[in-house]
Amino acid sequence: MNGVPPLEFAGVSHWAALAVLLAAGACILELGQSYKKTVRNRTTFWLGAACLFSLVPDLAAMLADEPEKNWTWMLPLHFCSVMQVVCALSLWCPAPDVVYNMKHKMLCGVDVSDIEEKGYADYEGLRVGLGFYQDALELDPYAVAAKFTKRVNLVHGDEDVTASIHCSERYKEIYGDRAEFLVVHGAEHRFKSCAFRAARMDSALAFLTRELLG
Repeated sequence: MNGVPPLEFAGVSHWAALAVLLAAGACILELGQSYKKTVRNRTTFWLGAACLFSLVPDLAAMLADEPEKNWTWMLPLHFCSVMQVVCALSLWCPAPDVVYNMKHKMLCGVDVSDIEEKGYADYEGLRVGLGFYQDALELDPYAVAAKFTKRVNLVHGDEDVTASIHCSERYKEIYGDRAEFLVVHGAEHRFKSCAFRAARMDSALAFLTRELLG
């Protein structure tokens, strides 16, 4: 292209990888716009930046290798490899039961048994594709999670009907003493209260600051 060598990832020339890198840079710049000289915002900024850049190289390589393919199914495998370098993990209202219930064609208490016939499920106006159901048949979130060997912070509302608090309780069983578990009484899935959201953020930031920054 006018004497400019093509970008190469995984031995294949594609500009998709460059697009990913540029998008990542744009995200970091957006974060920088709200960066302020406070402990909370400074910690959030650097943790977010570190997490984003940890994903960029492998994701770019996947896209460059075969950009015409849908790589969504590869993300669980990618995160398995990322777990080897992640130092700590904070889970807010984890919802593996969505995957397990989809195996029985149920989505958050709604019967979606016609998903194969229609090609999608209509959940409160959200169009859930057939691919999500097909992927769910192959996934085992708890088995993947059990491979993580570092410390974990769990935060869940006891009024959550979208993702049952039993999900976090199961994770606590898996991680044992390596996990700390905050139950936010009265909170549902979206933590629709300033107090609920403050409790969630304070727990996660205290944990990640201690684990990652010492």
